[in-house]
Amino acid sequence: MNKKIMILVMIQMLMVCLCSARETTIYTDADAGNYIFISYMNFGNTNDLNLKDNREKKVFFHFDVSSLTGYTVDNVEMNIFVAWVEDQYNTSPNQFPVQVYRVDSPWNENYLAWQYRDNSVFWDCVNLPTNDPNYNRGGDYSTLISNQYNLSNTTGLKTVASGQELINLVQGWIDGTIPNYGIMVMRLSKDPGGSHQRTIARREAYEQSKHAQLSIVYHQGEKPDCDATWNTDNAMRGDLNKDCYVDFLDLNVFASEWLDSINE
Repeated sequence: MNKKIMILVMIQMLMVCLCSARETTIYTDADAGNYIFISYMNFGNTNDLNLKDNREKKVFFHFDVSSLTGYTVDNVEMNIFVAWVEDQYNTSPNQFPVQVYRVDSPWNENYLAWQYRDNSVFWDCVNLPTNDPNYNRGGDYSTLISNQYNLSNTTGLKTVASGQELINLVQGWIDGTIPNYGIMVMRLSKDPGGSHQRTIARREAYEQSKHAQLSIVYHQGEKPDCDATWNTDNAMRGDLNKDCYVDFLDLNVFASEWLDSINE
């Protein structure tokens, strides 16, 4: 292998490393909860976040993903921390299944309640006809993101969502094609054994490692081919276009043109 090809192979290897998948954890920057029987009360700031049977209590989380602008998401997993279990002696392996939904309206963590999403601002569902199945259901949400996980009967960090729907949602937030109003988590259905609850760690009272979090794998996305973006006429001395991805098939031509252009 001649010297020029060796140099370009090294450049290629460097670019592959720079474009390889990365991982990050984004913690919730707003969380709140509500309760159907106290429709005006906010939960999460000075009191606990709880999930309860029969969808009577819901929890909401917002995640700021602006740091990933311009990146492509490969995988996402959402986790929450269960701090307390009401029925810890129930050994059912499918105990406490949960659903995760995309939230359709903006909300304020200081004022969110069963009927309210902000100070004196109702959820849209409150204004629906009383015979509408979505009337006054404790939040504006529609798209189901996940219903494949359960919180079991133990405390600790629990996965509540993953898969393509969650990837699409987070990517939409990043790209600005989906308004980022966060995620809502609720109990899937009523347990025949009675009224059971789970306390979910809130960011105001627990260390960051226990906050609701998105574990995201991402990359920079496809690079345009060098043939279409680079030539010796517009290249600066010693400059390889940072947005240019080199194909191995182009290395002979590229090596000659680029290296010749910087050698006087």
